[in-house]
Amino acid sequence: MRALDARSGTQVRMAGIVGALAGLSLLLGGILFPSGALQGWLIAFVVLTGLSFGALALLCIGRLTGGKWQTSAAPALRLAAAASPIWLIAFLPILIGTSFIFPWSADPAVVKPDVARLYLHPAFFGLRGVASLLTFAWLAYAVLRRGRDRLSAALGLVLYAVAVDFLAVDWILSLAPRFSSSAFGADIAIQQILAGLALVLVLAPKGSDSGDLAGLTLAAALGTLYMELMSLIVNWYGNQPERAAWYLERIVDGWLWVAIIALACSALIPIAALMFETVRSDAGLLRFVGATILVGIVAHDVWLMAPSCDWRALPAAFFALVALGGISFAFANWWLGRIDEGRALHAG
Repeated sequence: MRALDARSGTQVRMAGIVGALAGLSLLLGGILFPSGALQGWLIAFVVLTGLSFGALALLCIGRLTGGKWQTSAAPALRLAAAASPIWLIAFLPILIGTSFIFPWSADPAVVKPDVARLYLHPAFFGLRGVASLLTFAWLAYAVLRRGRDRLSAALGLVLYAVAVDFLAVDWILSLAPRFSSSAFGADIAIQQILAGLALVLVLAPKGSDSGDLAGLTLAAALGTLYMELMSLIVNWYGNQPERAAWYLERIVDGWLWVAIIALACSALIPIAALMFETVRSDAGLLRFVGATILVGIVAHDVWLMAPSCDWRALPAAFFALVALGGISFAFANWWLGRIDEGRALHAG
């Protein structure tokens, strides 16, 4: 199966070149402002790994449950999942620059001593990240190479659930280490699945069966909205000043508008639109819904992370998104091509 018919074209080469140029610009900025550049890299890293990991989870779900939606979804999901190994390399700047990114790494005194010693410690942080990314790289190979292997899919979903719960805390919440949420991992997992479905809606070929995909997207958007509202209600109205302060920091200096954009684009607009049969059966309208969701997810990740970062992280995140997006797209096409060639030879 060709990866969206782009593997042999100019698109892949251009994506790699643009990504490399954006990465070079970010590197030059990082020499002057390492904290902002690295925090921007982290934001982009979280956005794009969420897309890959959500696609992997959907591939595993499809292997276990079946359904016609897999045929339409497969090209986009396989391409996004095939980027998984590149995140190991992309994690290196975060691993090396933890003291520029996370307050607990620069000053362990900002968290409780046992937390600093046993969890938010640079060595343990790196170990969890590398182990999780290796797991996702193995899962991507297993799912893409072995096709209908249900055992790998079942094991992969279990590992995915465990890894996302840790990584959501490590990569996002630990930017403000005094805030915690027991439901945050589940929230991020649902958002990642929603991101994968949104990518499918944007890239699905004309004439594809869109009914099930639209229904799954509606369910994921409802799940995301529910998790966000429940977390807000529990933390805001639960007489927990430190947790309420985390939200207060995110409704000043324009961040309230970012939250409104995130809520409207990732939940309210798609939920309202997908209730109508005319939208669910129109490929053009579904592409618009998918693109809207992706904008909302990016806005949500920025809203979660950027208020705890250097202000320079925002422009750096833009360059990092272009760099990581272009390079990961080129790599995913190349690697998926090698996998499909290997499968063809084995089948022959």
